[in-house]
Amino acid sequence: MGSLDDIVGPLDGTVGSLDDMLGSVDGYLVRCNSGAMTYAFAHRFDSPITHWRTRTWAATIHGGRGSTTAALAVVVVALVVAVFTVPPRVVGATPLQRDQLPEMASAAFASFWSGSTRELDALASYWMRFHMVKAAIAAVLLVAAILLTRRLADRLTTRQGRFGIGDVGVGAAVIGSTALVGLAVLLVVANIQGAFVPRSSLLSAVPAGAPAPANVSLMTDDFGRYHLVMAIVTGVVLAILMAAIVQAWRHRARVPGRQKLVSRAYLTTLVLCTLAAAVVLAANVSTALDPVPALKAMFASA
Repeated sequence: MGSLDDIVGPLDGTVGSLDDMLGSVDGYLVRCNSGAMTYAFAHRFDSPITHWRTRTWAATIHGGRGSTTAALAVVVVALVVAVFTVPPRVVGATPLQRDQLPEMASAAFASFWSGSTRELDALASYWMRFHMVKAAIAAVLLVAAILLTRRLADRLTTRQGRFGIGDVGVGAAVIGSTALVGLAVLLVVANIQGAFVPRSSLLSAVPAGAPAPANVSLMTDDFGRYHLVMAIVTGVVLAILMAAIVQAWRHRARVPGRQKLVSRAYLTTLVLCTLAAAVVLAANVSTALDPVPALKAMFASA
């Protein structure tokens, strides 16, 4: 029988070789592509230990990503609810302001046409604060919806194999979150406009059938500013959309595999949104330059 050293020596060598093998596996490529962690493990060592460690590591990371996406979805849903329910409570709206705004707006404008601005000024002060809070919540919703959309799109593009039911579900989630991005943009733009020019914003709250003023000149300048603000904000949105289109167009040729479908859908959505923003911009610039016809048409339609 050999000495204890003769027995332990080969065993130490075997353990050292095993450690080297596992270290090589742990050192295989981990690369980040569009925010999605993609793991490429070489199948150089076909052993149960290698497979177990690979599966455990990948499952842990992907499980963490799924939890983050789910948490983001919950945040987005909560913000959608908050943007429509929180502003009146935050600004301390009275029961009348919260439940009977059309009637209050109609009475305030009736006094305004008669020469008294007190009621309209008080209501406009509340309306400005309301829109400021709503715009802030909508801005947070916009950021959260963009992050959620990117995560869902990354998950769709990194799925393996042919398209299946799972891809349809993730694709539907991408469409839904993209719609929420559009909703958030509209809310931010509209509430910035209302916060800057609350009087003209209140005109939309006046119910149909309310008495029209004999002379709309009292609101002409305010109504022009209302559409000027919308033109400025829409111009900013249009510039961002055009920059995004340029970036997406430059990177279209380098998009691999199934990412091409998502990239094309993204580019198409950007183009359609840009065209819509251009139309809104042109309409508001025209109204800002000559607000009287649009103001008279508003009262005529009411």
